[in-house]
Amino acid sequence: MMTEPKRGLKIDFNGAIEAVSARPKIERGITNAAIEDAKKEGFAGRADGMKIDRRTLRKSARTAQLNMKLRPEIRDEFHRAALGFETLEAFIEHLLQLHRSTQ
Repeated sequence: MMTEPKRGLKIDFNGAIEAVSARPKIERGITNAAIEDAKKEGFAGRADGMKIDRRTLRKSARTAQLNMKLRPEIRDEFHRAALGFETLEAFIEHLLQLHRSTQ
């Protein structure tokens, strides 16, 4: 039994490319005015013009994230209980220690 080799599909985007509009240019004057207005209202940029050395963002050694889906009332109780700890991580460590001690 002999089969024909598969033929590749030919996709033509020429008509679609013409329909895509160009990205609007950023007007520096408007951007700078918006930044000045924000500063007057008390908002500040994350770095305020300083370059951030990303190594400082990793110095806590926290490289993993934990996400959970909970009912709102459980989430609220969890956050109220965590208020007694220095960090949320410290609260979770405490919960894990309690779990280990019951095994």
